[in-house]
Amino acid sequence: MLRKEPTADLSAVFSQLLDAQLGQEAYERGDFADAVACFARAATTRRHPKEVPLMYLLLARSHLRLRDRVRARAALDRAARCEPALDPWYLSAGVFHAALDAGKEGDTAASWLGYTMLRELDHPDFRYTAVNNLGALHYRHGRKTEAREHWEQVMAEGDANDQAIAAHNLGCYWADHGDRLQAARYEGIAAQRRRAVAVRRVLSPKQWLRRGRSCLRRWRRRLRR
Repeated sequence: MLRKEPTADLSAVFSQLLDAQLGQEAYERGDFADAVACFARAATTRRHPKEVPLMYLLLARSHLRLRDRVRARAALDRAARCEPALDPWYLSAGVFHAALDAGKEGDTAASWLGYTMLRELDHPDFRYTAVNNLGALHYRHGRKTEAREHWEQVMAEGDANDQAIAAHNLGCYWADHGDRLQAARYEGIAAQRRRAVAVRRVLSPKQWLRRGRSCLRRWRRRLRR
């Protein structure tokens, strides 16, 4: 015997789907206040609990674009507390893309807020991406010492990919300050880090093992000489 879904439940499902779609359309056309209203309605419809954390993330992105730090953070916290909770990586990725979009559209305040929140979320995949981009915003607004300090932090703590970006930025910084030696040094470091990242992406674990064995054999031959 077929089970019939209650009409009220179906209505709630369609309402959530419609609000989510309308919210996305509003976000894409830059009507972030309307996006907030749509995503807030969609988030309170709990017929599809797996979709609720995503609605709160989209709500947080919309608040971020309105430069409302408090409400954006509250929506992120709700997304993290939902059951099932949204993976922290997706929370950080959502904030990152909102900050990136704001920067591309010339909204420096929203971009700054987004990268600051991304740094606070402190996900290892985005931690130094945020620091690099905060440095770039400092530099763009003439705060060059603060920019250099951000990039030097990445050089001290970040991975090879983040360091490649930071080293290139530091090369530009020193070139602007007339120190060609330092500029060349950092450009060399950037090139070295980019090569390291490219090799890691290309080689499989077995290739890494063979590469290590090959290096070991070379060192043994040198020792014998």
